[in-house]
Amino acid sequence: FPSHDTARFGIGNIHFKRKQYHAALSAYTRALACQNEFGEAYYQRGIALNYLNKKREACQDLDKSLELGISAAKSAIERICK
Repeated sequence: FPSHDTARFGIGNIHFKRKQYHAALSAYTRALACQNEFGEAYYQRGIALNYLNKKREACQDLDKSLELGISAAKSAIERICK
């Protein structure tokens, strides 16, 4: 069985793929409540926040994901935050 954070992250990804960004944001936030060092969740939440035109919050999450070792965050930061 997946852990709670992994399950919530997966639910977030389903919503994200359906372009349901508010629902994805909520699921990623719940995943992070279970595991606050979940770099992939910070990255995906940052991308969802960007789609919701919340650039400042998106950049905070992308910075955190890069700090946690998510290398894809670097190009996203350059594209979104600069």
